[in-house]
Amino acid sequence: MKFKYYKFVLTLIGAVFILLCGCTKQEVTESNGVMWVGNSPETNKSKSPYLINLENLIENKDHTFTWIWSVSNLHPGSGAPGSGTVQDLISWGITLGSCTDINQIVYGSTSSDGITWTNFEPAITVETQLPGFAKPVLMFDQGTVNDQKSFYKLVILPKLSTTPDIIAIYKSGTLTGSGTFTIQGFGCPTY
Repeated sequence: MKFKYYKFVLTLIGAVFILLCGCTKQEVTESNGVMWVGNSPETNKSKSPYLINLENLIENKDHTFTWIWSVSNLHPGSGAPGSGTVQDLISWGITLGSCTDINQIVYGSTSSDGITWTNFEPAITVETQLPGFAKPVLMFDQGTVNDQKSFYKLVILPKLSTTPDIIAIYKSGTLTGSGTFTIQGFGCPTY
C-alpha cells in the first residue's frame, strides 16, 4: 500500500514539474529606462518623473516570447512649471531596434492593472509632432493615471536579447509635452 502511495506522489510531482517547465521566465538584469521631462526641477538632478521598466520577458509554450513593460508617473500632478509635478502620460512609443521588424510581432496588449488586457494590432508610424525625430515607432495608446502603473505587452516570434538603448517617445499634456528617452528593448536574435 505504501509503495502505491509513494508512486502516486512521485507521479504527481513529475506531472507538476513537466507542467511548470512549459513556460520559463528570463531574468532581466539591465537597468530601467527613464523618460526625461524638461520642465521638471528633478530633471537637473538626473531623476525622472516617468519610470519605465521591463517587468517580464517570458518564453511561451508556443515558442513566442512575451515582453511586458510598466510605466508609472513618479510625480503626478498639474505639470505647472516649478511645481515638481508631471501630467499623466497620454501615450508612448518604442522603436524596434536594428534586428526587429513589425512582422515579428504577433500581437500587443495594454493594461491598467496588469491583470485585464486589451489587445491591439501593432502598427508602425512615423512621429511628426516631435521636432527632429522622424523614426518609425510602435505606439501604445494607453497612458498613466496618477501614480498607478500601466502595463504594455508585445508578443514576438524570435528569441531576442535585450538592449538598454532603444529609443522611445512619450506624449503627455500641454505643460509636460513630448520627448524621447531610452529603454530596455529588443536586441538581436539569440539562438
